[in-house]
Amino acid sequence: MAQEALAVAGISNDLVTRSWMASKIAYNTEHFCKEEEGELVYFSFKPSFSEKDWFAPENGSSFGETKMNRDQFPCMRSFSNDADATVNEAFLKNLDILISQRTSFRDDVVSSQKCKKIVFTGHSSGGATAILATVWYLETYLTKKQIGGFPFPEPLCVTFGAPLVGDNVFKHALGRENWSRFFVNLVTRFDIVPRIMLAPKASTKQTLPYALYKLDDTASRNQENDQGIAGFFAAVMKDVEIASRQTGCELIGDGGGNAFLETFSSFLELSPYRPAGTFVFSTGTRLVQVSNSDAILQLLF
Repeated sequence: MAQEALAVAGISNDLVTRSWMASKIAYNTEHFCKEEEGELVYFSFKPSFSEKDWFAPENGSSFGETKMNRDQFPCMRSFSNDADATVNEAFLKNLDILISQRTSFRDDVVSSQKCKKIVFTGHSSGGATAILATVWYLETYLTKKQIGGFPFPEPLCVTFGAPLVGDNVFKHALGRENWSRFFVNLVTRFDIVPRIMLAPKASTKQTLPYALYKLDDTASRNQENDQGIAGFFAAVMKDVEIASRQTGCELIGDGGGNAFLETFSSFLELSPYRPAGTFVFSTGTRLVQVSNSDAILQLLF
């Protein structure tokens, strides 16, 4: 069952294992690392467990969101209403550091032009960087087809427990460009990280720093009371329920449910973030592959 789910998602067990190993190596780097194995090149990104790298400090929006720059990401918009995609500002800034200040990253990407496939990967917020780096690669290189007579290879983005990155416009733009097929997100059943962005900053302000600290595998700490973590999970899952219910009501046209949501949203803003690409959920005994964004949102709840 596990192999079948991964095959449907377009990846192999070996590639997942290699991507996970690269993601762990990235923990010990400053920003990213590049590794080559045969005809594959892996770019893995270091996660951050600092609150400022999840919600930009100066961002006053409820969910830390910002619009993507159309000059840099011309495809990431809605053609019907001319709206640019919304993404998490802190994650986008981390990408900006890579492509504007780390010339080695851009040089390493260009030098990988002759490989068979480029794999962008990362764990937790490193996965969010991998997602945006893949979009940047698609916009910057794959749409140009080739430089110096050589075509650029198609990318693959494999993330592990990554938070949600973009909104419905982001999701639909990936689908319209036929890019959704490049994104595979592996999620364990009770991982809270893919659900965090469905909660407003105000819901988790007091507990998020401690929760991120506990999620950091590299942190050295003593045995501590996890009562704060339980409160964090409860706060996040309450907002996941609201987002899930909203999607469910929209899908079935539930007038009563929509009336509830209209009343609720009049005093509480709903998260703009939505799943994109393929999600592979691990239940502990098997893998379940889902590509429908609305169904993924229901499963997150």
